[in-house]
Amino acid sequence: MTNTTDKYFNIRYHKSSVILELDYMIFLENETYSHKEKLKTILDEIEKSREIDIVIISNNHTNFSLEKYKEKWDAFYKGAYWEDNILRVFRTYDELFIKIKSLKKAIVFMSNKTVNTMLFNFSMSADLRFISNDFVINNNNKNMVNIPKGGHILNKYIYKNPFKLIFLLKEIKPDTLYKRQLVDRVYSNNLEEKVLTIADHLATFDYIEMETIKILDHKRLNKIEHKLQKENEFLLSCIRTKINQ
Repeated sequence: MTNTTDKYFNIRYHKSSVILELDYMIFLENETYSHKEKLKTILDEIEKSREIDIVIISNNHTNFSLEKYKEKWDAFYKGAYWEDNILRVFRTYDELFIKIKSLKKAIVFMSNKTVNTMLFNFSMSADLRFISNDFVINNNNKNMVNIPKGGHILNKYIYKNPFKLIFLLKEIKPDTLYKRQLVDRVYSNNLEEKVLTIADHLATFDYIEMETIKILDHKRLNKIEHKLQKENEFLLSCIRTKINQ
């Protein structure tokens, strides 16, 4: 398997790990169907590969920034076809979430760029989450850009009231996420290097050992997918109410 460069994602191979740098604009663009299908095909190949044990997903794509994401969302919100566009966003989100969560590999998220709650919730498709000290969840919600898509998944992981995390703070910083056990490590530097060291260690285990832990999640995939779809209908109704006001 070879490294792959695409407008919305880059794939690099390191020993028995693959690093997927994902540009979250793939959720928002009209043109992304072909790119999404290409990514799904590559993920299918990765799942079949006996050479790959660990999938590392990074938000450190050179083209991604939350500001660009907000600009595109604002254009949807003000456009004539906002409902179709936002429903497409939610469906693409669900499809890639389920695809990643269903992979029979150990899944790791590593993040250092600022995101919103919706994008952070996407990392709940992984088994482990590592962030840098620079990582922040920005709760600016102009035009409902921070609508809590994936919130029912997040709720599963928070052992205290999730309302306080999602809505109370303007910015959610690494120490808060670590205390809530929503991330597994916070690194001050060399994030990728340290994550790759952990991935090399994980690769010493046979996947069948990990599957005993992950098998319940895999059995619940249909239920998770159904909940994500139900969430879409409700969130779209919230946005519709807001716009009609």
